[in-house]
Order: sequence, then structure tokens, then C-alpha cells
Amino acid sequence: MTASTLVIIVTYNAMQWAKRCFESLINSTERVDIFVVDNGSTDGTQDYITSNYPFVHFEQSLTNDGFGKANNKGLRYAIKEGYEYAYLLNQDAWIFPNTIYRLIDVQKKNPEYAILSPMQMQANMEYLDDNFIEYTCGFNSNQKLFSDLFANRRKELYEVDFVMAAHWLMDISIIKKVGVFSPSFPHYREDNNLVSRIQYHGYKVGIVMSSLAVHDREN
Repeated sequence: MTASTLVIIVTYNAMQWAKRCFESLINSTERVDIFVVDNGSTDGTQDYITSNYPFVHFEQSLTNDGFGKANNKGLRYAIKEGYEYAYLLNQDAWIFPNTIYRLIDVQKKNPEYAILSPMQMQANMEYLDDNFIEYTCGFNSNQKLFSDLFANRRKELYEVDFVMAAHWLMDISIIKKVGVFSPSFPHYREDNNLVSRIQYHGYKVGIVMSSLAVHDREN
């Protein structure tokens, strides 16, 4: 192992986004290793990844295991191989060169944060992702964010109640204490459950204003 961060991607018919997603990781200033679990793609995703990115650790699932169970394979690999961080990345998402570097820099200064997310943008880079605005940046998630922006006193890090797992930097030392995704949630709400368990154990979830990434799902 040469990197401290393992990027975990669960794929299912990902050809629309695959090149943008994987090329963004290659161009990351923070060196990363990549772990892919394919949930039974039928559009050639498997051949594209293994042919063009042979350095990726690739696992083929014979069935669609859903988001949590598939990501757990990568998280257990990260724990076994001694990575410091895991970065969960949706197949319809990509990063910028300094996205992960900035997240790690902030996490090292704030070790009580189990999960950090960049600001999740739409692909047009003009707007934040709709769900990111509603569930992460809204008043119920953080009561100070909009006031700080209005008063020009923006901080780098904000604690939030929840952020969806399209872009999650996870501290593996904390995940070892809290556990991975619950199998009780095969698809949807598995991220809510894990966030709740993290907070129950006294750790925090946050967003980093200086780190940007894309979640391409507005259509």
C-alpha cells in the first residue's frame, strides 16, 4: 500500500460517467488507491474499468447488493490493509485535484470529525446539488451557515446533521469503533443510519467550504 486513502466506488451501469469519475482520481494531488465493486452492470462498465484502469482493485458482484453492502466490501478492505481514510465516491460524481487533499488537511486538524464532505456541486458548476442544499446546508442542519455567508465571516468547516454519501471522507480509526453500514438498510437510508451511529458515539459530520466536488444527477 502506498496511499493513505482508499477511494471506494460502487458501479452499476456507470458508462455515462466512468471516464470523468476515474480520470478525476488520477489527477488528484492526494495519491489514492481505488476499490470498485460492480453490482452487475450490463452496459460494459466492467470491461471499461479493467481495460483502462488495470491498477484498480476490482470486485464483481453476481447480484446487485445495494449501496451499503457493496461499500462495506471496500471499507473492510480499507481496515484490513491499514488505510487511514476511505473516500466513498458515487459513480455519477467526480472530484477536483485538491478535493481530497483539502478534506484530509481539515480532518487532521479536527480529529473529532468521522465524516467530511466537500461542497457538492451540480455538473454545471453554477449551483449546489439540490439535495445538498436541502438536507445539508439548510437551517435544520446548521443554524449558522447562511448567517456567516451573509456577514462575510465564512469558516472553513461546518458541523452538519447529515450529508449524503456521494462524497464522504471517512476516518477509518473511527469507523473501526462505530462499524460499517448496517445490512438492515439494503438501499436508501443506510447513510442516515451510519451518520446517526457516528453521532451517538460522540463524533461529528461536517462540510469543508474550501473543498469542491461534483454530483452529476440534476437530470
